[in-house]
Amino acid sequence: ILASIILTSLSSAKEKANKTAAMANMRGVLPELILCQDDGGSMNAPTSTSTGGGLICTATPAHTATWPSMGSTGYVIGATAGAVSSATVITATKASTSSTITCTVGTGACVAS
Repeated sequence: ILASIILTSLSSAKEKANKTAAMANMRGVLPELILCQDDGGSMNAPTSTSTGGGLICTATPAHTATWPSMGSTGYVIGATAGAVSSATVITATKASTSSTITCTVGTGACVAS
């Protein structure tokens, strides 16, 4: 009985750590998107939704920030190429837990649900 309680507790702690890591990755993208909007650029979609890659912004002068890897968090990035505005939203979702992280350029914030 004690072992099952400990395993459940460890699983919960691991999921919280994965969500925190995914949230940090997504929050790191927001400043680049805000700068991209200020420079009149467009957002690129990530090369891979799980391993990231590819430039985030197409603005001139060149922006060099790339999409982050979601690593072993289990989350995947949802971002569609297009113009950046205050209404631009990017997401990260984890199908196995139905968890979603939603980040909005206009508020500069990310929210987990």
